[in-house]
Parts: sequence; structure tokens; C-alpha cells
Amino acid sequence: MKFSIFSKYLVQLTHKNKSPKIISSSILRLRATVDYNWRNTFDYKRFLTINSLPNIPLNILKDNPPVIELLLVTKTKDIELLELVISNAISNSLNPISQIKIVVPEDDVKKIEQSNWSFRNKYPIVIVNENYVIPENIRIKLKKEFGELYGWVLAQYLKIWTVATSESEGVLVLDADTLLLSPRIFLDRSGKQILTPSVEFHRPYYAFLANADPFFGEMNDSFISHHMLMQPAIAKSALSIWQNSLEILTNFVFEFYNRDEKNPFCLCFEVYAQFLVTHCKDKFVFAKWSNLSVQREKVIKDESEIKKYANKFNSISLHSWL
Repeated sequence: MKFSIFSKYLVQLTHKNKSPKIISSSILRLRATVDYNWRNTFDYKRFLTINSLPNIPLNILKDNPPVIELLLVTKTKDIELLELVISNAISNSLNPISQIKIVVPEDDVKKIEQSNWSFRNKYPIVIVNENYVIPENIRIKLKKEFGELYGWVLAQYLKIWTVATSESEGVLVLDADTLLLSPRIFLDRSGKQILTPSVEFHRPYYAFLANADPFFGEMNDSFISHHMLMQPAIAKSALSIWQNSLEILTNFVFEFYNRDEKNPFCLCFEVYAQFLVTHCKDKFVFAKWSNLSVQREKVIKDESEIKKYANKFNSISLHSWL
């Protein structure tokens, strides 16, 4: 079986309305048995587990779902996608959107403010200079310590800290290159939210977090899902591990992150999700992720492509490096 054909088979199993069958498990187990390299680079058991989850675990018909806000932390290269990304998020959130908050570098504030988006007159849009979210003394330390990784690290700080300081019941944090394609309720009236495990499992993330709370070190789920509903009260509780202090958090990062790793930690999606799973077991239900990475140019040049993906996936990510 050629790898390209096998890859297409795996993609089919991630379709939102499909679930792996016994035959699927047998095929993947056989591949793992005969292909040592594949077995050591792909966790097929995790793949089968996350793609067997229910696609819509929360009751869509439940009355008066909570109002949530939409949060995007973006940079120059993703600004061109914002109209598309935000429009799709608005269309597919069954929770009403109260406002759209966009955190950007100082040099991009004016450009964003002048954008003539189709939804501008329908939803309050708050443009936030990232320098006003994270104090200068913290940014200076991060830039000195991480160099080329500074932007990647800062984005994590910006996401979790902006959520923790929000007054909304829920904040839908969305990577600025990810399109939501399927209607979903992210948070219900009882305070229960969906959580979508992902196939990527980067062990240094959890080795790092285990230094903050031993529960993190016991986790075997991964949540690098490119979008996530976060409840500010829970985000604050997670950050209370570091006394809700950016200074203490930063000192912790510098002390415990692995300097030999290119991507040594995740302070946003993983901190929130791991805390939710270990400390708030009645506040979430697992849902199928069903996300596909797609070449950005393919969609930008022909937006009709989106409809093809919408029939099969809950979201697509238009990563610039593909």
C-alpha cells in the first residue's frame, strides 16, 4: 500500500461524520506491525481514539446558550485572512458573539483599524495593541531569552492572559489561520464546554507543566487544536498555580523549560485544557476535532474550495508553511 493512498485513508477517518470501525483499527495495527518507522512517528492508537469521539456532544437545542466573545492573536502575515476567519467563526458559532477582540503588534494597529470588514457594523470590534496586554519588563525578558522564538512565546502569553482578564462567560480563542466550518455550541448554559483532543502529542509540553502541578505530568491527551473555548474563571484558576502573576510565570518558564527543544512548552491551549481535564471534570465533554491542514494559497485564490471542506471537516487550518 503506497503511503499516499494510506494518507488519504487516514484523512477520510478524520471526516466529522465518520468513525473508525474494527477494520480501521486492524489496518492501522497491521501497518504499525510491519512499518517500524511509521509506528515510531505516528500514534495510531491516539488517532483512533480522537476520531471515535462524538461530533456534536452538547445539545444544540438547549435554550439560551451563553454569549461568548471571539479572540484572535495575530501578526502581519495572517492579517489577510481575518475577514475569512472571523466571518466563518461568526457563522458557525451557535453561541452568540458579543464582541470580536483582535490582539496585534503595535505596528499593525492602524492597518487593522482601517480594515473594511463585512461584519464591522454588526459586531463590536476591539483592536488591542499587544504591548498593552503584556508589560514591557516581561516582553524585554522574553525577547532576550527566546530571540527568534519571541513571537511564538509572546502569542501564548497574550492568549491565556487576555482570556483570564475577560469578563465574558466564555472566550473562543481562534488561531488567525483557522476556519471553522461546522455549526457548534461551544459552551452550554450549565457551564459545560466542548474540548477537542488532537493527535499531536509533544512530550516536552507535559514534562514542563509537571513542574507546576503533578497532575499535568499524568496526562496522555493533547489539545493543540488551533481553536478552543476557554472560560475565564477556569483560566484564572489555572494561572493561580503561578499566583496569577506574569512575573512568577515567567520565572517558572525560565527555570524549567528545556533549552534543547525547539518548541519547549505551551502556555495557552495545553495549560487551559490540562487544567480543565484534571481539575474541572464536570465542566467539559470531549468532541471530535476533525481538522485538516490546507495550503493557504489554494483557498485564498478560490474561496469556493471552502464548501468542499465544509461537508467533511469541522475546521481547516491555512498554515503559511505548508
